[in-house]
Amino acid sequence: MHIKKQHLPKVAKFQPKKITPSAEQLAIQLATQKIIIIDANAGAAKTTTLALRIAESLARGVPPEQMLALTITSAAQQVLQQRLKQIGVAAGVVNKIRCQTFESLAQQILLDIERTSIPYVLDQEQLMPVALDALQRVSALYGSQFALDMQTHNVAVHTFLMMQMRIKARLELLAHDFEGYSEEEIAHVLGVPLTIYLWHLQYENLRGVDEEIAFRGEGDAAYDLVQMLVPGPESIAYLPDYKVIIADELHDLNEVTFRLLNCLIQKSGAFFCGAGDKDQVIYSWRGADHQYLRHRFQATFPNLITYPLTLCYRHGSALAQAVAQFKQKKNESGVTFATRMKLRHYPPQAGAIATVNALKDYLAGGGEAEKCAILLRSASQSIQIERLLIDENIPYQTEGLPRFFHRTEILMLRGMMALGLRNMASVPVKAVQEKLFDAMVMFAEVELAPEEWTNWKQVRDTAISQANALDWFLDGMLIRRARHSKQAIIDCRDYLRSLAPDVPAFEVLQHLVQLLNLPAVTRRVFVDPQQASMVQESMTEFIEMCRVEGKGWQAFSGWLGKLEASLVQPRQKAALTLACIDDIKGKEYDTVFIPYLAQGQFPRRGVPLLEEENRFYVALTRTRLHLVLLAPEPPEPASPFVQRLLLQ
Repeated sequence: MHIKKQHLPKVAKFQPKKITPSAEQLAIQLATQKIIIIDANAGAAKTTTLALRIAESLARGVPPEQMLALTITSAAQQVLQQRLKQIGVAAGVVNKIRCQTFESLAQQILLDIERTSIPYVLDQEQLMPVALDALQRVSALYGSQFALDMQTHNVAVHTFLMMQMRIKARLELLAHDFEGYSEEEIAHVLGVPLTIYLWHLQYENLRGVDEEIAFRGEGDAAYDLVQMLVPGPESIAYLPDYKVIIADELHDLNEVTFRLLNCLIQKSGAFFCGAGDKDQVIYSWRGADHQYLRHRFQATFPNLITYPLTLCYRHGSALAQAVAQFKQKKNESGVTFATRMKLRHYPPQAGAIATVNALKDYLAGGGEAEKCAILLRSASQSIQIERLLIDENIPYQTEGLPRFFHRTEILMLRGMMALGLRNMASVPVKAVQEKLFDAMVMFAEVELAPEEWTNWKQVRDTAISQANALDWFLDGMLIRRARHSKQAIIDCRDYLRSLAPDVPAFEVLQHLVQLLNLPAVTRRVFVDPQQASMVQESMTEFIEMCRVEGKGWQAFSGWLGKLEASLVQPRQKAALTLACIDDIKGKEYDTVFIPYLAQGQFPRRGVPLLEEENRFYVALTRTRLHLVLLAPEPPEPASPFVQRLLLQ
């Protein structure tokens, strides 16, 4: 919608320090319409623009105590407060503005309503006993009626907590009239396994949602508050009044935060200005959806006005034009420096080598490792790259993912080799030994009752401290209590203990995968199909690394242990970042490498194309000075995303 000039004051009352607002920023700072959405590109200084909007309202007489600034994350909350101070708002005034995450605001409002402090538990380890108690209730209530998947290991509980968080974030049980539906039909509509749905019901019963709340976990405060606000318009009386409401990170809104925001605006008819980038919606697992910025705000507030924020201050014009081409939207650079882009091709199976060679060229040319990042679509893609970085003695740190030899599926394979060797010498770090035992129990699908899981740490520590720990663990735990693979585990033990030391590690691991039927096990253990697929890919890449390494299985097991011991140290400042794209939103680097741009790998099969496009957009827009894309050589099919950038 076009903005008529007479709607804007002629002169801004607030004059910022250190920056000169662009025409787009000034239009937003001066806007007087009641409901405003900023449609911001990545790197377009949306948080600074929101700070300008807040400062202008302060300058026009709005008391800071009557202003509310909301973000999704604590990091964004802190950045917004910093930006306010940087542009010249006094620290004392900033501290009077209620700047909170949606969740922390909901906690405070609920405290005012309930007049009692409800325990707030963020550590999933602390939630595990409750989750296991809920699962035990599911078994007692429905075990004779349904074929349930009663997994009780850490990953199963983590998966449950993630899935039930999504159910809540989308308010899916409120969105449908389920009267007359069977349990199986409701689970199908929700898009979760039946066990997860029934587990969710019992977990919420234990949490006390129908009576007195016993505790809240991540996201539960906003969820519980919105549940109170659902009955009717009079329920918004619970909410505080504000004259001005500002919100950042609108692209990460879910149904709960969207409804809470609407209720806050409607409570007192507040002026609202929010910013987001509809092309950065990638957290669907957390309930985020592109519909809020694309449709829902306009439908809820018909008089809404959208202001563009297209001038990017992160990278130069060449990349800005490429991003504009890719996303078919206006995107211009607001900086004078150039961003260089390069497309490098690699032959079949050489993506990791090409990536590390490109990195070496960058470092040889004076590039700084700590200012660059290798951004991956999935964690499995890091394994070969990590091996080469270690071989080349290039320091690296991982962001949001463990090093490859500490991943659950790799620890399980390392554990099987340790069982064959009858010693833990190849796993020198005690904390890793603990995780290794956990991994083997999980992949063996060991049946432990909830109360046994509660005492599992003590049992595990006792086992690790014994001289015959591995034999005890193998016979007394894995073989005796495995759900589906007792004979397979026995076969693995006999096979490993019959081997010569120099049998190639990759052949040994391939045979273990076959004996244990790990693809089928992985699909059972990891409920989410995409997660199961990535875990299988990780094991495949690990075995390929073993083949390239060329060591016998016993030597390889020892090599991994030595490697692990050498890398157990604090993060090095001069280390490059290796991360998955989902874990770096909001960050920027001088140089970004995006490897494995092949059809089927990125975009990934089975994931909505729009979400994959958004991930690629997020990755592209993290860079300032250099962007290196790596795609397979023709005739191998490159990612269609590369073609859409119109790079040669």
